[in-house]
Amino acid sequence: YASTSRLFAIGDLHGDLNNALRCFQLCNLTNANGDWIGGNSVLVQTGDVVDRGPHSRQLLDLLVRMKRQAIEAGGNLIQLLGNHEIMAFKGRLKYTHKGEIESFGGPQGRLQAFSSSGPYGYVREFDSAIILNRTLFVHAGVTPTLA
Repeated sequence: YASTSRLFAIGDLHGDLNNALRCFQLCNLTNANGDWIGGNSVLVQTGDVVDRGPHSRQLLDLLVRMKRQAIEAGGNLIQLLGNHEIMAFKGRLKYTHKGEIESFGGPQGRLQAFSSSGPYGYVREFDSAIILNRTLFVHAGVTPTLA
């Protein structure tokens, strides 16, 4: 990406739609409706969109819409894989908000939604790390050996 593009990293949204929208607006990436206004800016979402809050589905859907709009405006939204997405693939519910489980129609519905053939199966294709403009973006860091 061009060095003139604004570059943002936001992680651990954890199903908190209202605060996610506030973060995007504070960065001038979206308007109050969640529509992209960031032009050629690049947002790296470093994982953990799901769990802990009740609005993971809405947040995932919003990020898909924002990515499409960002690309149309010459920017981008890149999502990385976090450990909570991996737990969703495995059906682990220890940190999952009750409202999120209910939004999928129960534990089995959530597991199916994150399966490779489910509506959120695309999340399985996210990278775990990316380098942009000589900066490494990753969820939860790297070991000193790799650093």
